[in-house]
Amino acid sequence: MIPDAAVELERLVVARRVAAAELLNLEMHDRWGHSSDPVMNQKMEQAGAIREMHTSAGKQLVELVRSYRKEQPEAVEYWANAHVQLLQNFLETTTDSTARFVAEKEISAWQAVVSGKRDIVEGNIFYVAYDAELHRKLFGIELDSPEKK
Repeated sequence: MIPDAAVELERLVVARRVAAAELLNLEMHDRWGHSSDPVMNQKMEQAGAIREMHTSAGKQLVELVRSYRKEQPEAVEYWANAHVQLLQNFLETTTDSTARFVAEKEISAWQAVVSGKRDIVEGNIFYVAYDAELHRKLFGIELDSPEKK
């Protein structure tokens, strides 16, 4: 059974990943795009709010991890170990050396979460892609939206 606290933590991770993806798209548009794209121009106007969402979710995540580490340590352990499993699955499917390097570093970081040496991991959304079906199985939520089930 998936601990509710682990799902709550993961909803914040997903919110951060969604915001980080948007920010990456906006940065690429800002560098290489053109001003004739009305959708991107509208999103560029929302960049501050997206950045704040990312920051706020990160702060909430740290607070919850610290709280759950005391109250429900098994939920934090489940959450972090699930990320290790997602990353190991990714390593089974990728041959890109940079992506492998990044994923291996993230595994070490998630293992540090398990041991209590760190609270969160800043996942690299550019190089590492989780398997959506495995994510759904491990957390019961969608990888692309913290609200979908």
